[in-house]
Amino acid sequence: MWFGESRKASMAASLYEPLDEREQRRLARTLDRSERARREFEALQRVVASVPRTRPEPGVDLLPRVQARLRATGRVRRAPAHRLAVASAVCAAAVVAFAGLLSVQEMLHSGGDPTLVATPADRSPAANLLREAAARAEQADFGGAYMLLRTIVDRYPSDPLAGTAQLELARLQFDQFANYAEAYRAYRDLRETYPEVFRSRPENADRLDVLAEARRVDYASLEELDAATRRSGGIEALERVIARYPATMTASLAAERMAERIAGADWSAGGGAARLRALEEARDRCTDPVAAARLNIEIADGYWRDLHDPVRARDIGSEALGCGNPEVVEMAQAFLRELGPAAR
Repeated sequence: MWFGESRKASMAASLYEPLDEREQRRLARTLDRSERARREFEALQRVVASVPRTRPEPGVDLLPRVQARLRATGRVRRAPAHRLAVASAVCAAAVVAFAGLLSVQEMLHSGGDPTLVATPADRSPAANLLREAAARAEQADFGGAYMLLRTIVDRYPSDPLAGTAQLELARLQFDQFANYAEAYRAYRDLRETYPEVFRSRPENADRLDVLAEARRVDYASLEELDAATRRSGGIEALERVIARYPATMTASLAAERMAERIAGADWSAGGGAARLRALEEARDRCTDPVAAARLNIEIADGYWRDLHDPVRARDIGSEALGCGNPEVVEMAQAFLRELGPAAR
């Protein structure tokens, strides 16, 4: 447990009422010592700030008012599409870049998910709430979007669009709040409660795998990856993440971010060859032999799967065998076995 239940209670209580002096000191010490606690506290502040201060009249159905407001304001604008970053290695993992509830926006426009066609807005209160959540997210009001999505899942769990709301809750926890314990639970609930939505995007399973793996170290690997990503430049910090967690999917994500930093604007336009050039430059900058070897496995996999050059893939993958780290050596051996005799 990263900090005690009593301190969690103090953190939550402080959002609604003043703490006594002793509790204020305890909370201040917790926030000073733990970056994770600070991030969670800031996320909770955003959520609480998004809750309306006025109370609705008891027994009043607010849905017609929401629908009238939506009709008056018109359709929400389409959020720009963001690239899907895929970290491909012996164990592949995908991370979806949050795009203002992009999946909701796409679904609610023409040509979207057929479930909305079968369930128009006047018969699905969830559809209107999803529209409002998308609009909130597009305005960077992620706390407000979260509350609306939570309302859908809690009040309308059987609605055809409730699975989409659960997916977006999971993505918010991962992408915006960096609350990985909650993200893990949200993706797990998505898989168990809304399996069709879970299976509709391969990255959902990939992300759940990343979270399940990071859970073994109390999500420290993902938190360190976040901290390294936020640093200006960040190449050396990302290298340290790879060296510390070499046999993980988090290491694959760190390698992708290193390459993206190096490639810059050419990253999305250059295809597989540009990605490999950036990974090779990242490897050449490494001072830690474990990180360099791990990047060699990424590069070798790219030569095999993207450029269809198994001979070059074997040459580079074999270089990772001499790094001295047993986990990386085992990964390299597994990769070379998967290549098989075609690479000789």
